[in-house]
Amino acid sequence: MNLTLELAARLERVSAHTGHAEASLIREAVIRHVERIEQQMQQQKNSNNSIAA
Repeated sequence: MNLTLELAARLERVSAHTGHAEASLIREAVIRHVERIEQQMQQQKNSNNSIAA
């Protein structure tokens, strides 16, 4: 995903400027956010499949 690569690049820049601890916190927050988005997308897909069935 282009978004994932962009986030990784930004995180590397943050790490270079702020240090590892802050970058780790941001990384964890991004991972949780992406997981929520993926869960919502899966729920929508399941909903669409049940409607089509």
